[in-house]
Amino acid sequence: MSSIVPKVFYTLCRHFFDEDGTKTNFKLESKSISVSDPFVEYLDKNVLVNLEKIEYTVAPLHISPDLAFYELSNKIDSIFGIEVKTSKTKSGDINFNSTPPCGKIVIEVDESEKIIPSYYLFVQLSPIENEENTFEIGTMMLIDGDFINSDFDLYLEAIGVREKRIDLGSYGDGMDRQRPMFVFPNPLGIAGIRSERSTLISKERFNSIDFDDEVGMVATLDRDGKKFFAYQAVRKLSGPFVSVTRSTSTKIRNKLKIKTKKEDTE
Repeated sequence: MSSIVPKVFYTLCRHFFDEDGTKTNFKLESKSISVSDPFVEYLDKNVLVNLEKIEYTVAPLHISPDLAFYELSNKIDSIFGIEVKTSKTKSGDINFNSTPPCGKIVIEVDESEKIIPSYYLFVQLSPIENEENTFEIGTMMLIDGDFINSDFDLYLEAIGVREKRIDLGSYGDGMDRQRPMFVFPNPLGIAGIRSERSTLISKERFNSIDFDDEVGMVATLDRDGKKFFAYQAVRKLSGPFVSVTRSTSTKIRNKLKIKTKKEDTE
């Protein structure tokens, strides 16, 4: 996996920032028109197509993670996922609807469950004045899920079967889905790692060769004894970092499904 994460990160850097660090403008579809998350849709159509020797899958709406990547030469072992979270500010909290962030997640690969590493792409979208649906990146961070939460048991509990409350309301036809909402601090606003440039935070210590010498490590971060490494483009660093019948049970959360095997055709 180590050779894929840097390549995906630097592909994002090259698209949204010029070589001198200048931010580039881009246009998003309005949510009323888009059938998926407008920013994920933009990444799919305009950014990720530039990846070389890396395949990716875009999940259907409401399936986590939003994206999964793998190397053509190492399909199974290289898979990792990215969940995309956009906001208009750097501060406050981020909501995770139903599924908490985690450094490991479960997907289906060729109809078998597989635990894969998970990253989260946090993006502050800054609107361009007087240009409809046009933005630039205020701040962008691709963060190892373990930097936010490493409690895999919490993740498994959330994606499993839950019990609904039924027969609610004055007519007994309402229900409470008991759908959790997890809230974690917005990493874009954590003191010590703010940056106007794009940043990668990972527990893996990458080599400069993984980034084609265009990205370098700028800091080591500590979270309760867990060590993480922060990387930025080397050309312009900006550190430092420090009546209805209802059942009480719910369905298991759908998993992103990937098929790496091509079906035989006669």
